[in-house]
Amino acid sequence: MITTLNLKTPPDHSVDARLIAPQNLCGLDKSQIENLPIGRNSTEIRIGDFFDVNCHEPTSPCGMECNSSAVCPTASLILTGDLSSFHRIGQTMNSGRLWIIGNVGSEFASRMSGGICVVAGHTSDNAGQGLRGGLLAICGHCGNDLASPLPGKKTGMTGGDILIGGNVGDRAAHRMRRGTILVSGHAGHYGCQQMIAGTVIAQGNIGDSWCLGMKRGSLIELNPAGAQHSTHAGFTIGRDFELSFLQILWKHLRTQHKQLSALAHDLEVAFPFALPKFPQSNWVTRQVGDTLVNGQGEWLRVITSDQS
Repeated sequence: MITTLNLKTPPDHSVDARLIAPQNLCGLDKSQIENLPIGRNSTEIRIGDFFDVNCHEPTSPCGMECNSSAVCPTASLILTGDLSSFHRIGQTMNSGRLWIIGNVGSEFASRMSGGICVVAGHTSDNAGQGLRGGLLAICGHCGNDLASPLPGKKTGMTGGDILIGGNVGDRAAHRMRRGTILVSGHAGHYGCQQMIAGTVIAQGNIGDSWCLGMKRGSLIELNPAGAQHSTHAGFTIGRDFELSFLQILWKHLRTQHKQLSALAHDLEVAFPFALPKFPQSNWVTRQVGDTLVNGQGEWLRVITSDQS
C-alpha cells in the first residue's frame, strides 16, 4: 500500500503524531485514515484536519496484497510539507517505508526496530532515540541527542543504521551499544560519550569532549587533517595500523545508499543525499580509551595518501 499525506493546514501548536507510521495505516482506506485521531489522549484532532490523503494498493513486489490482517513489508507512507510541529512521527516503526519530503519535529523514528525511514529535509532533537533496528536516513541537518537513550534507559541505540547527510548537534550516539552512524557533515560536542559498542563515522569536524567514558566501540574520522580538536587524556598515544575491515564497512554503506536510491526511484520522490568519498587507504592512527574507565574503545583517524 502506498499512502501519501500532503500537509494542507500547518498547526499553530505541537502535535503528537506517533500514530503516523506505515504499520498503523497499512490496509486502511482513505476515509479510515482521514478519521484517525492524532495527538496524545485526543479524539478531536484527526489526520484529515491537517492532511490531504491519497492511497492506492498495488500488489507488492513480494506478490502479497496488503490488507489489515498482515502488515506488508513494502507498505509505503509519503508525507510532504513542513512537519516541524509534528513530533514522534514513525515512533515504534517496525516495518514498511516512511519517506518525508520536508522538515520534521522531535523524536522522529524513536524506538524504531525495522523498516526504512527517510527525511528529505532536517530533523529536530532526539531523532532515532532508542533505535533498535532498520535504516534511518536524514538528508539534511539533525538536532541534538541523535540516537540517544530513551528516558530512564541505560543504553541508547542498540541496532540498525543511521545516515546523516548534513550536520548533527550535541550528544550524538550517547551510550550507543550497537549499530552504525555516518555523519557526512560536522558534529557538535560531547559525542560518543559512555559509548558501549557500535561504529560512528564522521566526515566533517567534530566538537569538544568526544568519547568521554567510552568503554568499547569505534569512532572513525575521515578527515583528521582538518580536525580542530585533540583527544583527551584518557586515550593512549596514537599508533598506525592497517585495518582491512574498513573497505567492508564502506561497501556496506554504499549498499545502503544504493538501496535508498532505488526506493526513491520506485516511489518517484527526491533523495538529495550524497555519500562522502571514502578513502582507499586502510591505514589509520589508532588510539584506545577511555582508559580512565578501563575502556577499550577505538578512536581511529584515517591516514590519507597525502598524509602517508
